[in-house]
Amino acid sequence: MGTKENKSPWIRVSDQLPEDGELVLTRLEIYDFEPKLNVYNAYYKVWDTEDGDDLDCPMDDDSWMPIPSFDDILNDNKDVLKRLKEL
Repeated sequence: MGTKENKSPWIRVSDQLPEDGELVLTRLEIYDFEPKLNVYNAYYKVWDTEDGDDLDCPMDDDSWMPIPSFDDILNDNKDVLKRLKEL
């Protein structure tokens, strides 16, 4: 049997960056890794914040993830929903 992989949804910016203009959830060193919504601006290589600020990207330990859709959340929690229905 193989070892179970870490299924973290967070993607390190050193591994991959989002599409240009994509709104994503970020964990940035500048915010002490508190999750915040930001848009990646590929032309200037910065995060555009909701306040209109530009934050340098990437910093070594920064990470991001796509915003999950409602369907993704339901699919990820099928076992929980099944157990709740059985109660």
